[in-house]
Amino acid sequence: MSETTRTQNMNATDGQHLRLLELLADYDSTLEQLQKGFQDGYIQLSRSNYYNKDSLRGNYGKDYWDETYVGQLVAAVEETSSKLVIDIVKRNLQENQVADDTKEEDNTLIQRKKGAKKETQKGQSPKPELNYDPILMFGGVLSIPSSLRQSQTSFRGCIPLMAQLINYKNEILALTKRLAEQK
Repeated sequence: MSETTRTQNMNATDGQHLRLLELLADYDSTLEQLQKGFQDGYIQLSRSNYYNKDSLRGNYGKDYWDETYVGQLVAAVEETSSKLVIDIVKRNLQENQVADDTKEEDNTLIQRKKGAKKETQKGQSPKPELNYDPILMFGGVLSIPSSLRQSQTSFRGCIPLMAQLINYKNEILALTKRLAEQK
């Protein structure tokens, strides 16, 4: 190998090592932000539970959950040039609505066979709303404590950080694999 080729390979390897160090630093700082967001969210949740201790249902927990809530965000995975990119996007409710429409058609057929009944049945779940705020499961709009709203804000802020951490991890793994193959 000539001296110039070896120097160019070393410069390329040095650039990859520098990129790896940048990615590790970014990963570390994002992880600290995520930990801070979770910490703030749990502190606010404990505050709202402290102020809610005298209520009939007790602490905010699983007994408050609405089991019909589907969620509004979904992780989209894109594969570009041998690299996975994770992004958080709003859920497309049309997928669920198609399944709901077929269930409604089946229900109308059953209703015709049984006879005319009311439009709403006990077993049917309501259609998911497009902009449903999940904090409404914990009470009415006015009865939700501000600490619970602050907890929700902290946890919502963590969602993009998690996607960013996964992207950093994928890029770090791909870069270390390339560096191992070069040696």
